[in-house]
Amino acid sequence: MRKIICFIIILLIIACCILLFFYDIQFNTEKCDILLYSRDRNNRSYGINWKKDFRVWRFVNGAKGLLAEQIYSFNKNSQSEAMAADLPFKKGEKLVYDLYSVGIRAGKSVLVFNGEEVLDGQKVYYISFSTESPFFKDYEEIYAEKETFLPIKIKRHIKKLGGFSETIEEEYDQSDFTVDITKKSTFSSNKITIKKDSPIYNAILLTYYCRANPHVDISNMRIVLPTLDFYINMSGEETIETPFGKYSVDVFSSKPLKFTFYLSKDKNRVPIKIESHTALNYSMILNPKESSN
Repeated sequence: MRKIICFIIILLIIACCILLFFYDIQFNTEKCDILLYSRDRNNRSYGINWKKDFRVWRFVNGAKGLLAEQIYSFNKNSQSEAMAADLPFKKGEKLVYDLYSVGIRAGKSVLVFNGEEVLDGQKVYYISFSTESPFFKDYEEIYAEKETFLPIKIKRHIKKLGGFSETIEEEYDQSDFTVDITKKSTFSSNKITIKKDSPIYNAILLTYYCRANPHVDISNMRIVLPTLDFYINMSGEETIETPFGKYSVDVFSSKPLKFTFYLSKDKNRVPIKIESHTALNYSMILNPKESSN
């Protein structure tokens, strides 16, 4: 018996040494009671909570990344139900934005949270996003993982001036960090695969993740898009004025500066304003008169 106990202790010591080689261990963090923080920020990290109910979590994109999924719990259904109940947006939420370019009103965008759907046997969130201007019409169907709001599939239909049209389909494999993009237009068709070194995000879905996770530390979190990498920070609180009134907001911005979005500080955490600091230089301002929760 003594030999067996010694053997078990040796195995535990070896396991702890291996664990400490790959992970830093932190206690009583904001996210969990014990955090196994991967030394490579792009790899998965793990968290353990036991104060209320024993749960094991997996994070993607490092410990400062997205809360990915609950691996184990004594009550697996309760957390999923609680997360759905705590969302600040409900099925049918419709956000209507006036679109401005160089200070001139140039069109309208509509963002709709359609709730839960089943895609290829997996429960996902379905979100639609449309933009209409004198020069083009753009309609996107976005399917996202429920816990992380990482994209799974995106279908985009674009109609340009002169009647020319284009469809774009994006198929994401978040376990392999790849996205297959197929483009079809009136005169051509092509398909490319983009490989990254960490989960691939979507700019529209990022606002939903920040709304759904108000207590997650958003500081220097690395964001990887198919064609762009940057870091995002919650840069502070402000009061902004729009044509529809004043709002107290939390400000999120990218580094390098590519976009800024402003979430209201009320319970709904609605994106009041979204700015693009690219060559297009446009902004979207919420029109509360046409929007509905």
